[in-house]
Amino acid sequence: MKKRSEKKIIVVTRETRIDDLRKRFTSLDQLSFYIERRGGRVEDYLAEDHTYKESVNSLENRLLPWGRLQFLDRAYLPNFVFGPEDIVVVIGQDGRQHAQISDGRSTAHRRQSRPVALGRSPPALPP
Repeated sequence: MKKRSEKKIIVVTRETRIDDLRKRFTSLDQLSFYIERRGGRVEDYLAEDHTYKESVNSLENRLLPWGRLQFLDRAYLPNFVFGPEDIVVVIGQDGRQHAQISDGRSTAHRRQSRPVALGRSPPALPP
């Protein structure tokens, strides 16, 4: 299948709460103890993690036909150099997706970018 665009699509992701806790605790039992001591439920954290990762996989499958994909953890955003034709897709903590056509400047210049909410299909690419 021929790709619709040769532009680079950058998907900005983030770690889920449970990913962060897995770095701190060596076992699921320790992690569970920590969450429950703070009044939370491990099941909620696991469901959030599953929803987010399912959303990332779904988005990847939907965007592959559109062009080259690059995944970028949001921790690296301050050091990343966006190209003038890059399409930036951000996945929020809740798994919702938003696309933004970059103007080649850092993400601090959002006023000059054109936000596009993603529905069931990828955004229409500019000519």
